[in-house]
Amino acid sequence: MREICQKIVANPWFDRFIITLIVVNAVVLGLETSPPLVARYGGAMLFFNQFVLVVFVLEAAIKSATGGKESVKEYFQQQDNPFSNPFAALAFGVLVTV
Repeated sequence: MREICQKIVANPWFDRFIITLIVVNAVVLGLETSPPLVARYGGAMLFFNQFVLVVFVLEAAIKSATGGKESVKEYFQQQDNPFSNPFAALAFGVLVTV
């Protein structure tokens, strides 16, 4: 299982996909500030936000599975993007309450 996760993370498409998803998600979050758009597309926006959250949780799981027991701890201590963990936690909290 570890080898499969390492191959996934090492593949260039993996980071490209995650970065693209972050950018598209940022656009959707910006569109959510428009009440007319939310009134018309709110359900689709909520579905997309939940999809993105699931992908980010899977990303964390896959990256954590690339190493031993310390990988989970190391993943959450990475300083390359200190904003992702608080936002993921916040998004997960919002998802659970929906």
